[in-house]
Amino acid sequence: MSKININEFSADMLDIINKMSFNVNNVKLYGTKALRNIFNTSDYDLYELVKSRSIDDIVNKFQKIIVRLLNTDLCYIGDIKAGVIENFCVLSESFKGYDAKASLNKLNYIYDLGLVKKEDYNLISRMLKEKISMKDYFILEDLLKYHIVRWKPKEILKGYKIILDKQYFLKDALNTDSSFKLDVIALTENNKFSDFSIVYQIIVGNKIINKPFEDHIGTLKEAIDKLYLSKNYYKMSKRMASLDRYTDKDVSIFDNLFNSQLGILSSIISDIGTLEYLIENEDVLPTKRIQYEIDQFKPRLSNINVLSDPLRNKLLSIINNLLTKNKINKESYLLKLEKIKSTLTKILNLHTKKYLLKYKKI
Repeated sequence: MSKININEFSADMLDIINKMSFNVNNVKLYGTKALRNIFNTSDYDLYELVKSRSIDDIVNKFQKIIVRLLNTDLCYIGDIKAGVIENFCVLSESFKGYDAKASLNKLNYIYDLGLVKKEDYNLISRMLKEKISMKDYFILEDLLKYHIVRWKPKEILKGYKIILDKQYFLKDALNTDSSFKLDVIALTENNKFSDFSIVYQIIVGNKIINKPFEDHIGTLKEAIDKLYLSKNYYKMSKRMASLDRYTDKDVSIFDNLFNSQLGILSSIISDIGTLEYLIENEDVLPTKRIQYEIDQFKPRLSNINVLSDPLRNKLLSIINNLLTKNKINKESYLLKLEKIKSTLTKILNLHTKKYLLKYKKI
């Protein structure tokens, strides 16, 4: 992790980071953006150690954070995580502890409570076999997150949300050893929407409430295994670099990868994902702003030589088609953006794998 250097951020970026934080002086960067020699990054992963005299004080201050963000133009609050309900946890904490019968019983329990859609229940119940591969375990882990409590801004402002006809209070959620995280999308440098994500660690008095980075090495190793099995080689490389850097190993091979054309390609894919989230989740969309950013994909794609000319022309044609619309049709936009993103992702991971094999990293 590294402290924020104000000279590395535009004024609007610093404004968002300040509005997301309890005290901006306690905010640190982690992830790829924390690496000073990496240039092709599109998102901002933040960490803040929050010290207070009481949980009620943290609740009050977090509500003020939400109000500040809601009152900021072209700023959109995304995922808010706080608290867990252990009784809704279906999977064991590790692959070694996997128990098909216990997991199926817990799935049936939360399905009967109405927490799981029928189509999701059918898929997951078929996957909960007596013996499963590690890859299937990781897939199930992504699907089975019913125990993680997610909040809407209006629920944060009320101080509670309704779960199964009962009030679940924010102060209770923040008093558990669980993830406390806020995601925001905001217009930056007047030309693109950027992702900001902040993880809060809470200390009340002398008591540490949650420990988001308690087993950092173990978390990184599990992420590497998970991404390798899913063939997400570029994202895996980022975790491998973080692990090597954390253990004081040379990471120049990874730095060269991230600063190459593949890094540019990754940043485009990330930016498309940000726009997809915005289009899917917001009712009132800044159409011209979104179209301007999509238009900027064209010069960025033109400089990537791992794309064949026919494929590049095909992608540019899809982009130009999107720009002819005066109004954003959500279904059409999401379909076409996903087509571009999935095509670029396959190419990114193909060439990343070749790079990693060349340098004997896998």
